[in-house]
Amino acid sequence: MYFKNAWKMVGIIVLSLVVFIPVAKAQQSYDITECHSGTVKILHSSEDSRIFSAEGWGIIMSNHENKVFDNFTLHIFAIGQAMPGKTIETGYIKLMDPDGDIIIAEFSRIDPERVSKFLYGTGKWKGIKGGHKGTRRIVYGRIPPDAAAACSKSMGTFELPNK
Repeated sequence: MYFKNAWKMVGIIVLSLVVFIPVAKAQQSYDITECHSGTVKILHSSEDSRIFSAEGWGIIMSNHENKVFDNFTLHIFAIGQAMPGKTIETGYIKLMDPDGDIIIAEFSRIDPERVSKFLYGTGKWKGIKGGHKGTRRIVYGRIPPDAAAACSKSMGTFELPNK
């Protein structure tokens, strides 16, 4: 009787390891700083609200020991509304690694927090899932007035399909 239950327990442990370890291995953490600059086009501006579109280009630096996403470049499209004390923005980001493989992410931001979700990837990033939360750390002045530059810090996780 004791050996029968012991073998049952061994079976449960082995099954758990087979099922759960690949998932744990697939998920990775990251911590990045993104800096970009670009152009801003104003659709409407008043005392109460400014409605705009923005397009920018920049780089990503990894703050994590695994260096995931380090030296990626980015291209961002956004639309938004700035009101006194609050900015709402939504858009898409194209990330490209040094080998030319890309990741497309969707984001939304209500100052100061931004949430991003990975939608699509090519090459080694094909099938990527995950995303991050981040905050804008530094917003630089507008020189010229139709330009903007900012840096953001983001932390998140991603998974790639087991191959």
